[in-house]
Amino acid sequence: MKKISGWQLTNQSERRNEMKTSKICKRSFIMAIALAAVFTLAAVWPYTASVACSTECGLIGTWYGNAGSTMKWLGVHTAGSTDIQGEMLLNWVRVKDSLLTVDNTYPTVTRITDGHGVWQQTARGHYKYTWYAYGIDTTANQPVYSIRVSGLAKNTNCNYVDINFKYEIFDGLVLPQDMSGVTPIATITDSAAETRVPLVVTP
Repeated sequence: MKKISGWQLTNQSERRNEMKTSKICKRSFIMAIALAAVFTLAAVWPYTASVACSTECGLIGTWYGNAGSTMKWLGVHTAGSTDIQGEMLLNWVRVKDSLLTVDNTYPTVTRITDGHGVWQQTARGHYKYTWYAYGIDTTANQPVYSIRVSGLAKNTNCNYVDINFKYEIFDGLVLPQDMSGVTPIATITDSAAETRVPLVVTP
């Protein structure tokens, strides 16, 4: 009986040891899987975010811009070192006379130069941008005021962008890098929109 009892006790002890070992192994396995998942997510996350941004419609392309009766333009947004930032060029289709002359403050200004600037994606479908231009006295053929426009843009769908902007005018020729230290003589805040231009090659 003792032997049988001893054997049973020994067997139960072994089973307990096996169960403990099994639980430890399971815990170790689960922890290993969890750690592997964390490290995998950590390694993949920047890439995933980048891919998510790069595969959306984005700003790259040609756009028709409309700020009501004030300004209309054809804009080209190009990629920079990545496709979530780049440069922009605005070619004017219409600029209202009162905007050209700043309500007759500069009556000799008959045109403004094309807008040149940069854009950057801040979140999926959201962008910030700044562009610069100059009001030109065509008689003297020289700039008489400087323009900085900065704002936010948002994709409402692949082919449409809502825009909010601040239009600042500085007296005389002011370089873009110096504008932050100068007080503008006039500031306009407004909204606009851009519609993507479907470029089709004509045979």
